[in-house]
Amino acid sequence: MRRVPSVMLALAVALAAFAAQSVVVPGRVFACSCISPPDSLAEFAARPDVAIVAGTVGRALPDRTPIAVESWFHGPSPTDVVWLIGGTNMMTSCDIFMSAGERRLLVLQAGDGSLYSTNICLPGGVIGTPEGDALLADATAAFGSGVAPPSAEPEAPAPIDIAPWLGGLGWVAALVAVALALFGVLALVARRRPSG
Repeated sequence: MRRVPSVMLALAVALAAFAAQSVVVPGRVFACSCISPPDSLAEFAARPDVAIVAGTVGRALPDRTPIAVESWFHGPSPTDVVWLIGGTNMMTSCDIFMSAGERRLLVLQAGDGSLYSTNICLPGGVIGTPEGDALLADATAAFGSGVAPPSAEPEAPAPIDIAPWLGGLGWVAALVAVALALFGVLALVARRRPSG
């Protein structure tokens, strides 16, 4: 009979130790899940700050990944490149794993500034696979063929700034050149003057 309280005490201590360990040193948790089935693309488009694009994934940087946009189906401010939050150093369990060179249809959520985000709860797929082609067909049915984003405006050449080479010694050289030119003109005029 004395054995039962010792076993109960040992179980209580083990349970307390397990609970303390869980709080003090939590294990790795994958907490990303989608509660409801994905909405249609048209329902996503009704949400504020959503863009739907088809494009090619570029080489990821440490904190962001570029998407070269081929077709802009929905969203404000079409552009030729969108930047996704997350890169080689920022992967989470909610991110979509993408490879450079993949052509994808993506539903993007506007983030900070000009950055967008996407995750496993937003529709997306590789174009050329059944899932990606079905999404591309849905986007075309809902929004038309999409618009080609405006190409980047060519930058005007920078104006030539002459101040750096006219500053300091440049001004002295310019004054010497003007003085020599005046001296030369005066010498020519004095030579041609008739004597007498």
